[in-house]
Amino acid sequence: MCQAKIKIQHLILYEHPIYHDNKLPENAIIWISKNIKQNFRKIEIYKWLCEEGQINPTIHSYNQVYYWVSKFSTQQYLRNASNQLLSSLNFLKQNELVDERFKVLLYIKNDFVRVLGFLTPFNNYIEKADINEIFVDSTYKTNQQKFELFAVLVNYGGHGVPFAYMYVDTFAASKGLIQGPKNIIHS
Repeated sequence: MCQAKIKIQHLILYEHPIYHDNKLPENAIIWISKNIKQNFRKIEIYKWLCEEGQINPTIHSYNQVYYWVSKFSTQQYLRNASNQLLSSLNFLKQNELVDERFKVLLYIKNDFVRVLGFLTPFNNYIEKADINEIFVDSTYKTNQQKFELFAVLVNYGGHGVPFAYMYVDTFAASKGLIQGPKNIIHS
């Protein structure tokens, strides 16, 4: 039988870091929540908080500011966390967006399709005679629920202008479901 004798010695080569309470100060969080509608970029908010002494850049990171900005930004547009399509519909129906002339054209939710289509405010400023090209482009998996996004762009004055958007999600459904009374689309 062979035996081995092992001797272990743990040496501290580097000084252990000193623990810092690095939570973002409450006054910085409050400032972010009050100024979120100003649409500052996250890096601008971080720089401002550092310059004004609201946070200490040696202790507080950009990622901490990013977290709070993202959290408060989400509250601006999220209307229904469990149903993203309904959340988007409710967001577009806000008075301020209606006043800006966003217009919901289509909202369908049944057993085989979910759709939300809307016009942008450009619809109210562009004359049909001034449009010389229309582009339709699409992409898929645009959100957590993997909706397809269709965009209608018009060439106006040599620029591509977003005219309308439509989110679409389709499901495989049996013929009986498709022809069911709640799935028939009436125009």
